[in-house]
Amino acid sequence: RPRPRAPPRDLSTAEPGCYDRSWRTTMLLDPTRSVPCDVELAPAEAQVVFGLAAISSDGDVEDIELTALVDALATFGILPDLDEDARENFVLQVIGRCDVEGLDTLLAAAIRALPHDDARLLALELTVEILVSDGQIPDAEVAYLHRIKDALGISDEDFIRVTHADDD
Repeated sequence: RPRPRAPPRDLSTAEPGCYDRSWRTTMLLDPTRSVPCDVELAPAEAQVVFGLAAISSDGDVEDIELTALVDALATFGILPDLDEDARENFVLQVIGRCDVEGLDTLLAAAIRALPHDDARLLALELTVEILVSDGQIPDAEVAYLHRIKDALGISDEDFIRVTHADDD
C-alpha cells in the first residue's frame, strides 16, 4: 500500500474555526459507558471517525496522521468520487461533528453504522494504516487497536491477517 506523501499538508491552516483539536481523546471503548444512541453516521463518516479515533489514541495528534487519513480514504476506495481537497473538507466536517457531539458518541455511532464484516475489516485496515503513518506505534496505540478489534467483533484470524499484512 502506498504511504503518505512527504512533506505532509498542514491541515491546521484550514479556515478559522473548522479545525479544532479539542475532539482528540484517548478512546477507552468502555462498553459500560453510556453514549447517545440517536446519532447516526453514513458509512464513509464512520470510517473517518475510526481514523480520527486512531489518530487520537495516543493523545498526540500530528498533522502527518491527518494527512495519512485523507490519503488512506483514497487508498481504500472510501469517497471515491471526491478529489483530494473534497476528501480533506469531508474530514474537516467530521472533525466539526466531533467538536459538537464528542468522539465517544461518534465512535459508538460508527460501530453501529458498519454492520457488515467487510466494512468492519475496512475500518480495522484504515485504523492500522493511520497508526503506522507516523512510524511509531506506542503501547497506547497497540492497546487501542485491540479494543477496536473487540468492539468491531473482528476474529483473531482476521486481526492477525490485517495487522501482519506487510510481513508477507
